[in-house]
Amino acid sequence: MTQEPPSPRFTETQIVEWLIAECRDVSDRVTTVTTSGDRILTAGVTVMAIAVTVAIGGGKGYLLMWFPFAVSVVILHALYLKKTARSLMGYQLGLEKEIARRTGLPLIAWQSHV
Repeated sequence: MTQEPPSPRFTETQIVEWLIAECRDVSDRVTTVTTSGDRILTAGVTVMAIAVTVAIGGGKGYLLMWFPFAVSVVILHALYLKKTARSLMGYQLGLEKEIARRTGLPLIAWQSHV
């Protein structure tokens, strides 16, 4: 007695639509991470500049010993966000390759579809 292979639960069209939706979602997340990194870096540098100005102007130069720590925190957070964005971009590239493999269309054909 031979058994027939089970029918696929999802159609190829559904899978491709889900992959495209995931790819667009990842693209939005990359934009969000990049933008938030720029904002945090700007805010961090601004706060540090104000703190240094107040410390020097107020005659409390000893507070400047915390400046390297503050700089390292801002830089480490910026590097973390950069690595997060790069990993999301790698995931997006994998999705794009899988979509191109399944559809047989170049990237611009499905990416420009609104």
